[in-house]
Amino acid sequence: MGKYIKGLKAFSSGFKEGIKENDEKSVDSKIKDIELDLQSKKVNHILHLLLSLVTGGIWIIVWILISIGTSFEENTLKRKLNELYKTKEELKHK
Repeated sequence: MGKYIKGLKAFSSGFKEGIKENDEKSVDSKIKDIELDLQSKKVNHILHLLLSLVTGGIWIIVWILISIGTSFEENTLKRKLNELYKTKEELKHK
């Protein structure tokens, strides 16, 4: 989970710098990238339920940690997506 947090911090710091050009095409491509990332950040709860049953409930600890980490990542990506939509609106009004 630590590598994800480091990656998100690097993403956050480079986020504003990446849109220095302020062109709508760049913003659109970043929006598409984040939307794809959001779609892939889903927890397979059925799989984790089966693993929990097979391991006698021990897997529930891993399941909780994965769910918390995924939730954190999704929230960060949603905030970035909202910032990009605002930036896109600002570019349309210029």
